[in-house]
Amino acid sequence: MVRYGIIIVMLLMVSGLVWAQVEELPELNPEEIQDNWVRKVYEELQSSEVGFSFNNRFRLQKDDNYAWYAMLGQSKDLRLNLNLSNRSHHASHFNFQLRHGRDNAELRELCIGSFNPSWGLGAILKKNRDRTAIFGFGNAGNPDNVCPLGAGLSLGAGRMNAILFAAQQQRPANLINGKISTLYRAKNPNRADTREQLAGLGVEAKLAAFGAGVMAYTQAYEHGFSDARYKRDLSAISMAAKYDFKNFRAAAEYAFVEGEPAVKAEVSFLVSPLRQKLSYTMIAYDQLPAYSARSGVLSNLGNRQEIGWDIDFPLAENVDCSLRNCISGRIEGVGNPDWLSRNILYLSYRAKDTGTSVQLSRYDKELIAYADSSYQSTLPVHYRCSIKVNHALSEAVKLKFNFRYHYEDKLSSDNNSFHWENSIAWQHKKLGAEAGIRSWQSMHSIAIPDDVMGDEDGVYLASSDDNQVFLKLGVRVIKFHLNAELRQSWLDGYRSCYLNLGI
Repeated sequence: MVRYGIIIVMLLMVSGLVWAQVEELPELNPEEIQDNWVRKVYEELQSSEVGFSFNNRFRLQKDDNYAWYAMLGQSKDLRLNLNLSNRSHHASHFNFQLRHGRDNAELRELCIGSFNPSWGLGAILKKNRDRTAIFGFGNAGNPDNVCPLGAGLSLGAGRMNAILFAAQQQRPANLINGKISTLYRAKNPNRADTREQLAGLGVEAKLAAFGAGVMAYTQAYEHGFSDARYKRDLSAISMAAKYDFKNFRAAAEYAFVEGEPAVKAEVSFLVSPLRQKLSYTMIAYDQLPAYSARSGVLSNLGNRQEIGWDIDFPLAENVDCSLRNCISGRIEGVGNPDWLSRNILYLSYRAKDTGTSVQLSRYDKELIAYADSSYQSTLPVHYRCSIKVNHALSEAVKLKFNFRYHYEDKLSSDNNSFHWENSIAWQHKKLGAEAGIRSWQSMHSIAIPDDVMGDEDGVYLASSDDNQVFLKLGVRVIKFHLNAELRQSWLDGYRSCYLNLGI
């Protein structure tokens, strides 16, 4: 009863709500959040119209300093990107990408260096976010993480493209008796390495709103795996298609990995005033290709299937509603799988000077444990609530309020966590400032998505309990921009500073 009383009170607090994107649980979506952080860096780099641009993310705090320096030079059809990361007490890491591209030439794209290849819906490579394209080379990733290092090219004739890429790099691994027990994404000079090789060959066709293609993929490792289900040399073939026309969008991918099938499909349509997306995923194998997308929204494991349904619709004048429902089950061969679910209700309201949003989420605890988060206790259900309020005092001054509440259901006791933040923000032309306070309390860690300042994981981790004051400053003059945030703890004097500098 206490749980339901809390939820009802929170709903009554919401007098109005602003339309915004539904937020997925950070523990279930680390790759997406990290990609958003990297994407922000490149958006800031590419926003400059000059031939050279520079962007820097810098974090200074008591026990760890971190910096990422990104540079981009471009002239006509040629672009060179350089990335350097530096962390206290750790080795610096570097990557680069040299890219040549021309839409109407036979050699449509040449890529040398680090890249993130994407294909279809992500059964064998990353998911391609382009509405009609099937394949993409992608930008160089975070230099702290392993990224394919090699070369690729795209050859074209009319509406047809032929794609070829190959890469080889050392991958951090845990080796036991000469076999791989764990492969790591983050670079670490203190771990053993194993050589990783991958290659792909594909053909893609684009016909107005329709695109389709087929690709063969292979990967190999210097060492074998300790898990007998995993292959040292793995091969796959994938067929993918996309269709995007006015208010209807569909995409599908059918792949075989070592003879085992994978199916991914999405259908989105808008029948005013409704927006809906239906999705289905089935991965019949345990070993996912090294750079494939998550097997589903809720799981990063193979041998599972998942059904999702998302809907957005107006509930009343200026009030919008979003529902996110997804169930995931392990493929057991006989009988029905044991389904696990995630359910989200999101409401938003727009008024003249005030916007508010509330999100209520429910998760089966096993889903969170799959993501290797801090919430791994044997609790049956997790609940999340998030409330955001923005009120404009004037054209230049706004008040902001963010609140998060986490409830973990258990028969013997209740475990609760919260995080709230109040601030006042001022914006005048190209100069802005924001000041406020934060407070939180948790038995574990609360992960707050932060793709602007935050660290390279795209989240801000609030651990244990603390009270903070913070100050943000931002300025944009001609081609120069600077954003900074200072955080100061009330309890232990802990201080951190974030800088984002770009030219």
